[in-house]
Amino acid sequence: MKYKRLIIVLGSIFAFVVLCTILSFTLFKTGNISFDFHNNTVIFAEEQKQEEVIKSAEINTCMPIFTLNKKAIIEKLESKNPYLKVINIETVFPNKLVLHCAEREELFCIKGRDELYYICDDELKILSITRNIVTSQESAVILDGVSVLNTGASVGDYLELYENVSVVKGISNAFAHNNKSIADIKAMFKNIEVVNERNFYTTKMAPTILLTTYDGFKINIRNVNSYFKTKVNLMLNIVPQKPEYYGTHELIIDINPNNIDEIYCILEKKN
Repeated sequence: MKYKRLIIVLGSIFAFVVLCTILSFTLFKTGNISFDFHNNTVIFAEEQKQEEVIKSAEINTCMPIFTLNKKAIIEKLESKNPYLKVINIETVFPNKLVLHCAEREELFCIKGRDELYYICDDELKILSITRNIVTSQESAVILDGVSVLNTGASVGDYLELYENVSVVKGISNAFAHNNKSIADIKAMFKNIEVVNERNFYTTKMAPTILLTTYDGFKINIRNVNSYFKTKVNLMLNIVPQKPEYYGTHELIIDINPNNIDEIYCILEKKN
């Protein structure tokens, strides 16, 4: 009697395991994979292109959806599709995946020691590499004053800079805080330069950003490590009001970090 009960229990467990295995490879087998873009997409808009992207991830659709290595899938997707940024992968039970993505936008054009131009997004991911550049209000902004550490990097890699990495990555964030997109930055500025200089208020060396508009107006935002978003706001409000100074003057902006009511905004004639 005792053994009979044991056989029944073991048989029930075995049947349950078999049932779970069958369900895993049928009901939970990876099926539909779709995209949810969080910004406007041009490159990945067509269904055929989206299918190509999904194939590039080499997802094993025979495996149960909850066994997939999402981190590995994201790495493969972004590696093989440089303009794709995968925010996360959502699992919709029983067998669906939703790829929450954004299309990366070209922002910076940085020249390396190899005389190549690295076209990067705001996170310094390399989207393309070229020997010749065409400057327009839709193309990447030329970024000067930075040194590339990993010259020879490939498309899909992240460009490494010698210094001021956080400053460069903070540019788009400061403009976004002021309701300006990457497209707005490119439309406004032909050139951005990062320099280190001794700050008037702190007397310490600090990064300064020099911006040149397509109208030829130069803006000098000092000590961008302090109140950068506020300084960008000041710049965006002042520049449109001073078109008569575009060719002859430059705008200098700084804020005393110890007294934020002390704001330095001055139009200075160019040498």
